Amino acid sequence: MLYLFAALGGIAGLTWELLWMHYTALSLGVSAQGAALTLVGFSVGMGAGSFAAGRWLQRRKPDLLRVWGALEVGIGLLGQLLAVGFSVLADWDALLYATSPQVAPLVHGLGVLVLLAIPSACMGATIPVFAALAQRFAVSLSLMYASNIAGASVGIVLATFVLIPGGGVEATVGLASSLGLGLGAVLLVVAMRRSKRGEEATAAEPVKTVTK
Repeated sequence: MLYLFAALGGIAGLTWELLWMHYTALSLGVSAQGAALTLVGFSVGMGAGSFAAGRWLQRRKPDLLRVWGALEVGIGLLGQLLAVGFSVLADWDALLYATSPQVAPLVHGLGVLVLLAIPSACMGATIPVFAALAQRFAVSLSLMYASNIAGASVGIVLATFVLIPGGGVEATVGLASSLGLGLGAVLLVVAMRRSKRGEEATAAEPVKTVTK
C-alpha cells in the first residue's frame, strides 16, 4: 500500500512541476531564464524541505503517516494558490516597474523563486519521511522511490499529452490538487485508524500487579 501511495504522490508532484513551468512562462515569457528559474526554485525548495524535515525527524518521533498526509495536503493547497500568487506578483511588478524599472526584474525573479520554493519544500520534506517509513514498516526504500519516480513519469506524460491539451491548465490544476488532497486525506485517515487500534490494544492489555 505504501508503494501505491508513493506512486500517486509522484503523479501529482511532476504534474505540479509542469504546471509551474507554465505559470513561469506566462509570468516571464517562454525563455531559458524562465525555465531556469523554475528548476532553481524547485531544486532549492526540494533541498531545503528535505534538509529541514530530516533534522526535525532526528529530534522527534512523529506519526509518519500523519506527517506524510499533512505534506500532501499542503502541496495540494499551495498548488491551488499558486495562480493567485503569480497574479499578485504581476500586480506588484507593475507598480514597482513604474517607480524603479531597474529593480523590478530582480524583485520579480525573486518572487517567482519564493512562490515555487514553498510548495517544493513540502515535496522535498517527503524524502526523509519515505526513508523513515521504510525503516519503521520494514519495506524497501528503493521500491518506494522507484514507485514515486514511476508515478512521476506517468504524471508528466498524462499532463503533457492528455490533461493540458484536452482540459486546459485550470482543469489540470484541479485534478493535481484533488489527487494530492485526496492522497493526504487517505493517509491521515489511515494514521488515525492505526493510532486508534494501538490505543485499543494498549487498553485491552491486562494490568500486571507486583506482589511482594
